[in-house]
Amino acid sequence: MACNNAFPIHRASRNSTSHRSVPWWSADLTILRKRTNALHRLYQRKRNNDELREKITSWKEYCDMSTATNPWGAIYKIDAGKRNTITHITSLHKPDGTLTADTKETLNLTLETFAPRDNIGDDNEYY
Repeated sequence: MACNNAFPIHRASRNSTSHRSVPWWSADLTILRKRTNALHRLYQRKRNNDELREKITSWKEYCDMSTATNPWGAIYKIDAGKRNTITHITSLHKPDGTLTADTKETLNLTLETFAPRDNIGDDNEYY
């Protein structure tokens, strides 16, 4: 308490802006500035919402393209979990022209085609 009396603290009041004001500034200018800032913020929010809405619409159109124009669309939808259908592996054409009979035969053909067995006799000095 003695400290507070010995060293008074001077605080500027919140309403006192005389040290920052210029002689030509008026209360009308303050009101106009506040109104301008409010309208500017409103414009910024509206503009951003319109841009966001356009981006979302464009993205939805892209995602809804048919598989003929966008072959990856179905894959992305399956990966994102947006398709509730169960994916079935269908029959494939074998090299002799016949179709695979069941899922196991289809998977074996797929493995042989895309991951053939390694033949040691085909190796050379680089492989």
